Amino acid sequence: MYYYRDINEVETEINSFVAKLDLTDNFQDFMEQCNVKLKFPDYFGFNWEALRDCLEDFSWLDESTIIIIIDSVHLLSKSNLRDYARLFCEVEKKWIEYGVKYNLERDEIYNQYRRQLRWLSENEIKKIAVPRDVKFYFNENEKEYIEGLIKDFGDG
Repeated sequence: MYYYRDINEVETEINSFVAKLDLTDNFQDFMEQCNVKLKFPDYFGFNWEALRDCLEDFSWLDESTIIIIIDSVHLLSKSNLRDYARLFCEVEKKWIEYGVKYNLERDEIYNQYRRQLRWLSENEIKKIAVPRDVKFYFNENEKEYIEGLIKDFGDG
């Protein structure tokens, strides 16, 4: 998890996609927000598993760095915030693990895609094979609260 003091100071790289999401206790409103702001594909199912799947993919975006700014944490019930925090933590951990694995086996993974997906161009394969850096940013004022929740479920 990353934290910001001023939203305008969130560090972005040249090839970044940035989206700001307002957490809400209304899950369907949050799904709609994610669908629009994260440009989810048409097959997005508007449920918890579909959200996780899309947050662990992002193959429909060209950018290599995905920055998701999470706001309105203070408006959520504790149980809903815990669910969201767990999801964001698990997704971020998966991206970190994938990035490490990719760096260790980069050529092997790329060549495997080339063999299996022969109909795709080199750029299309790179878009699939190159790991993305996905970062979730929260307001620094909520850091202690969020990290306490993360510690409670043992992921932090």
